[in-house]
Amino acid sequence: MILSICIPTYNNPDILIENIVLIKKQLSKFQGDFEIVIGENFSNTENRNKILNISSASIRFVLHESNIGFGYNLYKTMIEANGENILLLGDDDFPQGSLLTELIIYLNEKKDPKLFFFAFEHITKLYPTRF
Repeated sequence: MILSICIPTYNNPDILIENIVLIKKQLSKFQGDFEIVIGENFSNTENRNKILNISSASIRFVLHESNIGFGYNLYKTMIEANGENILLLGDDDFPQGSLLTELIIYLNEKKDPKLFFFAFEHITKLYPTRF
């Protein structure tokens, strides 16, 4: 698997679900090349259940039994990743345009593992015609 998209979250199910739908749509031609790893940081029961209802083959959950804080949730999510490369996303960071498609294509050409974190607002301003 070429890419793990790691998303830590806490009590933000509706935005997270919207983001996952967008990610899966952008990467629909790359099934098997990516996974989405969600670090669920002990949201309330209703919100956790909403998140768990979005399960699919490309989504894995890291569920915590107490709120472990953002930093440790992020760390635990990354160490559970199976991909050769990791992309860190906030649950409310929506990748724009063809960013994820271009990233997968790039990673398939390059074989050196990396950790990626994009400030999407800034990268789309720098390269408005690419993403």
